Amino acid sequence: AEMWVVFLTAVLGLVLFVAGLLLINGKKNAQCPKEIFAQAQQLFIDQDWGQAIEHLETCKRLSIPGTYYYDMAVTNIGICQHHQRNYEEAVNCFEYQFSKAKKPSDKVEALQHLASAHSAQGNVMKSITLLQQAFALAKSFTSITHIGVLLVKELMKKPDIQNAAKVGSKLLPTFTGEMAGNAEHRALLGLLAECSTAMRNFPLAKKLASDKLKLAKHAGDREGCCATHLHLGNIEVWNSNLYEAVPHYEKALQLAKDIGDNHSKGLSLNNLGAVYCKLKNYDKCLPILLDRYQLAKRMRDSRGKLTALGNLTIVQLAQRQFSAVVVLQEERLELSIELGDKPEQIRTLVCRANANTILGNHQSAKEDTEDVLQLVQTHENTEKSVQATPRLFHQLGAVYLAAGRDNEQSDKQADLQQALQLFTQGYKLANTDIKNCLPIGLRCGIGIVDIHVAEQRLGEGVSWCQALLSTLKQNVATANVRDGEIGTILAELLGKLAAIYSATGEYLKATETHDERLRLDAEPCLGDEGDTPINIIAATNSLEFTLVDL
Repeated sequence: AEMWVVFLTAVLGLVLFVAGLLLINGKKNAQCPKEIFAQAQQLFIDQDWGQAIEHLETCKRLSIPGTYYYDMAVTNIGICQHHQRNYEEAVNCFEYQFSKAKKPSDKVEALQHLASAHSAQGNVMKSITLLQQAFALAKSFTSITHIGVLLVKELMKKPDIQNAAKVGSKLLPTFTGEMAGNAEHRALLGLLAECSTAMRNFPLAKKLASDKLKLAKHAGDREGCCATHLHLGNIEVWNSNLYEAVPHYEKALQLAKDIGDNHSKGLSLNNLGAVYCKLKNYDKCLPILLDRYQLAKRMRDSRGKLTALGNLTIVQLAQRQFSAVVVLQEERLELSIELGDKPEQIRTLVCRANANTILGNHQSAKEDTEDVLQLVQTHENTEKSVQATPRLFHQLGAVYLAAGRDNEQSDKQADLQQALQLFTQGYKLANTDIKNCLPIGLRCGIGIVDIHVAEQRLGEGVSWCQALLSTLKQNVATANVRDGEIGTILAELLGKLAAIYSATGEYLKATETHDERLRLDAEPCLGDEGDTPINIIAATNSLEFTLVDL
């Protein structure tokens, strides 16, 4: 009996001990979600997204679904996943957040999160729809202005510049009192300036950007001042005021150095160098562009390196360093392939083909041309991406025409036929948009004339010259016929026609045509370099542009 009493006492003590442990552990676990969430918040502040997700997953596992810490853990996991660019996982978390939101303010927050994740995935239309829902639900002035600025940004990405400007213009007058001059007010001014630039309303763009600059200076916002000087420089470039752009880029460069912003420093160097290049001040532009390239290399910025190489190529072409151009295109081509940028691959191959043509390396030039044609066939909407389809075919045709004119080439006839096919394609495409493509269409026609002359079909050469002259006079006012590229093309056409008449023994016609050409008093032909455009390739507030090597 005594043994049973001892045994039962021991069992009871053990049971009580275990129960006590379970009770203590239960209390400890009840506090775990709060403590773990606090730890996750610190990791969040430290931007240690991976560790933060692990802590939040633990917090979620120890919490009951639908409770405060469970829901907060899911929302913050979504934010961490967004920072790690796991956008699908982020969307799932934010959709849960929206489903649990009861208050309008909570729904607005969830919709903003969802819009941001969809925007990051490139689903701009979905993002706009979500922001419009959030805008309709927003009650506080702060929420309305914040969502409004986000909505303007997304509309510009679409791009829907007209609606972006409309929404932004309605929002702008609401920034009064304490809200005037705050970060979102300044951001909205910058966005509206960008809209105005896109709509080519340069006076308004300049005013809006200048207003933003004043507010940024007053707020001591050096980053904002740097970005706005870049923006103002870009506006001047778009407005063809290249000299006025220089001081803005110089100020942006100095500010970027002062605040240690390498990204803005790179943009400033690139744009400053590109403007000096356009101004043909190669002594200044070359060291600036080399600095830009070295900075991009240190930052491991492939896009920055590619842009710098494109502008360095322009400098080398202008200085007629064609062998150096060929060498430089090797790295440029590698980077464009690495970035999956097919339009840039096309530009690089065309540039190398042209340089090799000038150097007499016709076989290499033709190989690059064949690669370009393959890319054009396989890349959807390539014509729009490179923005110069008739010009592209004109350049490719010129490669084969040069090869066909070389008497040492055994496949001369095949090269001339390929050139004819390419020039004809360019000519037909130009005629579909004669208003905007008249000059390059005429150049393609001149290429066709050159082929007929090379193959001794002088009668067809005369017919083409006459047809091109008729097209030119029908589409250009008499007062403008001497202006710029059109005047140069007209002089070239008359010169070719006079030469053909002379070759066929029609000396009277040759003399009359030659005299007409002399009366034009046209400048020497500048070729494609004479109208090299500046191509804007990034958002205006962080704009970087390259001179397209045509």
